[in-house]
Amino acid sequence: MEHFSVRCSLGTTTDSRDLAEGRWNVETVALVRPAHFVIIKFAHTMQTS
Repeated sequence: MEHFSVRCSLGTTTDSRDLAEGRWNVETVALVRPAHFVIIKFAHTMQTS
């Protein structure tokens, strides 16, 4: 059985300053086994022209 959650919303992982700078933050939490978690955080930066 796999258990995980993904958060990527304004006010939770991303704020207005991040958006103004073209960045979107994502956080993933995965349950590996009872009481053991893996947390992965990454940011996607929009390409500027």
